[in-house]
Amino acid sequence: MKATLRKTVRKLADLPLIGRLVKIGVAVIRLPEFRASLESALYQQRPTSATAADGYSVFESQQLPTLLQAVSDVNHRQLVEANGHANLVRSVPVSLRKLTREIVQLREQNQRLESEIGARFAAIEQTSKDLGVQLAASDVNLASHADSLAIVRGEVTGAAERASAEIANVIERVTGEMAKVVERLSDNERKLSEMQSGRDSVAAEQEASQSRVAGLAESIQYLLGRVEFVRRELMFEMRYGAVSPGAEGEKLVVKGEILEVAKVEEARASEAGIRLNLGCGHVPLDGYLNVDRRALPRVDIVAEVDQLPFGPGEVAEICSAHLLEHFPQEQLRRELLPYWVSLLRNDGVLRAIVPDGASMARAFTSQEYEFESLRQVTFGGQDYDGDFHYNMFSPDSLSEILREAGFTRITVVAENRENGGCKEFEIVAAR
Repeated sequence: MKATLRKTVRKLADLPLIGRLVKIGVAVIRLPEFRASLESALYQQRPTSATAADGYSVFESQQLPTLLQAVSDVNHRQLVEANGHANLVRSVPVSLRKLTREIVQLREQNQRLESEIGARFAAIEQTSKDLGVQLAASDVNLASHADSLAIVRGEVTGAAERASAEIANVIERVTGEMAKVVERLSDNERKLSEMQSGRDSVAAEQEASQSRVAGLAESIQYLLGRVEFVRRELMFEMRYGAVSPGAEGEKLVVKGEILEVAKVEEARASEAGIRLNLGCGHVPLDGYLNVDRRALPRVDIVAEVDQLPFGPGEVAEICSAHLLEHFPQEQLRRELLPYWVSLLRNDGVLRAIVPDGASMARAFTSQEYEFESLRQVTFGGQDYDGDFHYNMFSPDSLSEILREAGFTRITVVAENRENGGCKEFEIVAAR
């Protein structure tokens, strides 16, 4: 224990702040008069003052090394803080948080140190009182050394006070530096905030400009849509609404007639419901009521496809093969397809087969499709009234027209399918 104490004293003597105080204390303890008096007081009175001697032994072996170690830690932290001051200025964002934590820890450690020093000095005071009582009752020789002991006690107390004052000065200097750093950091944050505010205002102006441009584009698009709508309205009226009854060019309408009444009634009563094959021509289908504007063999109903002898929601399925291309675009969108939607019941289905204009165009461009076939499919055979084509479709274009008319769950069953020199696609849509 004494060897450890001597090593600790040597380390403390090398410190720049505490070393002078330690050297003074060691010099006083090494005085022959002090050592003789202390040994006489401790060993001559040992039988009658065992408690005081044990207290001093505890102070010497346990408390004094701890006190000296705490003072060494404070001195070491002061040197570390002094050396780290330059790094603090260069690394403000990171060091600021670190310094804040260390200052808090330093204050807590200072409070603990002050508490420990107070406790140690209380113990020293108590031990001194015990020693004073024992010295007063001991040999007269101890009285001559009381002044020396008081001087040593005063020096130790003064050294502790000076150490506390030095620690307070260090804390004050670090706190001042922290305040300056915080002030500079606040100024930088204010400048950054001003810069950010300027960027936000510029971004807001850009966003407002983009919003105005988008609004103008939307207005232009709306106006273009209205122009197209007016054009279609005019063309529709010129084609279908401007012809007076009996005037030249009036469409010849076929008078509707049910040729197979029993078959129609049977279809009405069946679980499958009414299934119509519109524009069947010479290709009637089994299981369907075959409809055409000509009384051909196996035709069940003679009627126009937009004037069928059925009410709303009465038809289960409408099938049409190469029929829709015989109607102009606007007539399909405005009249025929909405009429078919009204005839279908809630679970009704439309199944349509039309020429695949997109596939034929690609095949003709790659020289895989003859021009005569393209011309005939595009414009119709033109052999009789009603054999003229007014329209051409792709799977996407017809899907969009059906969707506008009110159909849902639109599926392209087949496309680019060969059918007697014609490329066709099949599409299914539900009501």
